[in-house]
Amino acid sequence: DEAERLMKGVREALADENAKGVEHSAHTLKGVAANMAAGPVRAASTRLVELARAGDLHAASPALERLEIEMKRLLNVLGTIEREGLPA
Repeated sequence: DEAERLMKGVREALADENAKGVEHSAHTLKGVAANMAAGPVRAASTRLVELARAGDLHAASPALERLEIEMKRLLNVLGTIEREGLPA
């Protein structure tokens, strides 16, 4: 899906030390998170964008870990909603 493709893009760009690639993928994820009102994912994506723009890829690794945690939480919630529907 789109979120996993973007997360893969962030991981690959970071592994390649490609600050522009990290910035691009993280910025796109930030927009997706904003559209879904997923505040923690948006905040983690914003942090990655800021670090990539500053060229601080060393600090981007822990920021990516935070983003992955928040994405996992979001995807778990979405999976529950998909299986069980929204609570009444």
